[in-house]
Amino acid sequence: MPLSKVPFPTQGVLELPAGHAGDGNPKPRLAEPTAVILASDILRWLIPKVGRFPKQVRFGLGARLEAAHFDVLEELIRAQYARGGERARSLDYSNSRLQVARHLARMARELNLLSEESAVYLARLQVDLGNQVGSWRKALVATGNSSEPSVTPSI
Repeated sequence: MPLSKVPFPTQGVLELPAGHAGDGNPKPRLAEPTAVILASDILRWLIPKVGRFPKQVRFGLGARLEAAHFDVLEELIRAQYARGGERARSLDYSNSRLQVARHLARMARELNLLSEESAVYLARLQVDLGNQVGSWRKALVATGNSSEPSVTPSI
């Protein structure tokens, strides 16, 4: 059974309305951080999958899995427009929510809600997204535009 294809930035550029930087040229979708694009691609793939979960888990585990990925996307968009320590906090939070999403996806596979192929595909996408977020975070530290990890776990 072939896996559903998720559009990736290498498959084409989505043109947005003109007006980027006042030059009148269209703004390509690739102007967004790759992590934001990948997070939205994961959601577009995941939402129909969760919609096919049985009713007794769709509104529990399925909703939490979707919500975790929505939180990741929301924080990445927030990081895109934030500066300094606030950007670092958003990236740290999105990374922790991605870790929660990984555990929920693993649970969905263990309950046979996702096929093995779908679970492997989702795991690969999640790893790619984690790598993107980590690279973004490291770039912040390297340029000195952030404080070191500002999110401390409260026990």
